Amino acid sequence: MTFLHSFSRLVAVFIVSMMVSSVHVKAQGGSLFDIGEFQSNGVTAMKAGKWGEALGIFDQAIKDAGGNAKKIYGSQFGWFWYHKGFCELKLRKYAEAQKSFEECYVKYPNDLKAQGKQGIDGAKQSINQYHIRSLLKWAESAQGAENYEEAIRLYKKFLEERKVDPARNRYSRGSFYIGLSISHFKLFKIAEGLEYFETAIENKESYPTSDAAILACFRTFVEAVIQKKDANAFYDFLSKHRADVTLEPSRLYEYSPIFLKLAAGALQAELDRVALELYGLVPSTTVAIEDAQARLAPIQNIRQPLTIGRETISKQKVEKSLGLARDQGSSGSPPEVTSLAAAAFVHEKNGNVRGAYAAYLQLETFYQKSKKENREKYLFNLVRTSSIIGEVFQTEEFGQRFLDTFPGSEHEEAVRGMMLTALFYEGE
Repeated sequence: MTFLHSFSRLVAVFIVSMMVSSVHVKAQGGSLFDIGEFQSNGVTAMKAGKWGEALGIFDQAIKDAGGNAKKIYGSQFGWFWYHKGFCELKLRKYAEAQKSFEECYVKYPNDLKAQGKQGIDGAKQSINQYHIRSLLKWAESAQGAENYEEAIRLYKKFLEERKVDPARNRYSRGSFYIGLSISHFKLFKIAEGLEYFETAIENKESYPTSDAAILACFRTFVEAVIQKKDANAFYDFLSKHRADVTLEPSRLYEYSPIFLKLAAGALQAELDRVALELYGLVPSTTVAIEDAQARLAPIQNIRQPLTIGRETISKQKVEKSLGLARDQGSSGSPPEVTSLAAAAFVHEKNGNVRGAYAAYLQLETFYQKSKKENREKYLFNLVRTSSIIGEVFQTEEFGQRFLDTFPGSEHEEAVRGMMLTALFYEGE
């Protein structure tokens, strides 16, 4: 879920600009807020990503203001509670963040009739610019604390209340619908979650909805599918949105561990076809390397990140993807080895021995650098499955390779027997 609390450069710039544009808090009498320096220092720390430091500043400001802050400074003092909660959210202090956003929303509301009008002291009525927006962050905090029913309630409340002043209460619609969707999936409400998930996907260009957010939501969706054993929901979603969860190989490669873990869970739940589909999402290491190299070539001499559509491309990010794929490839056990071995198991379990043979053939052809014990197992199964489906020459070829590569193996006699049987049926 952490993706809900990490922002792209564009969103971060928007948030900071909103902070900077916020005027210094003033007392109802019109005098400068006597701890206004805390506001400036807090914003500066936030812009530098020093969330702990900023939190300390806002805590001190609230403490110094005392219990009469609302009476003295008006609704605008909610600014401090909102930014305190924002820092807590970034630091994953979800329980504390919920309380801060609740404080901002409940204790510092705006009097819509009085806004812009003068009070009895001659000063304009103060405005809490973050009053409604605090509902959205309160929802995100509840979700982070795994209080999903509360998160759903708050997400919906925000959507309803922002209608009063939508221009002031702008929000990231992609993140909103993804957050609402994940909260439903966490409660295993698959149909409701899919409604919001598909809204985010179908409008991903205009909202926008990031690929990282889509894949994070997809992960939660699959976890719910496995828990409820609702394979049909998975097949239906993938038939319509496979392209939306299939990125360029070098980008998708980073998600391989997640797909492998989900596929293993599907196998354990006896959702074999779901597992095969998930294993199929794992890209080849070789293809991932080639894709990263192709993506790196045109930006090799460009220092600043490029934004193309919803994606921000930087030389550093692509080089990181390339390095990951190369490291995995040289290890001898890249992700697709696990994927192919598991796929072979699933195929044979379901009576598709030829499918299992094809998977073992790929393992022996392209991944001979696998750990010795793994390659021995894969090569033995290649001999065995080739014998079962009557691929006589392959049985003899790979059987001899097995005997030459693993002399003294516990499978030696079995391999000799399969080779002899194959030769017998060929009349040799």
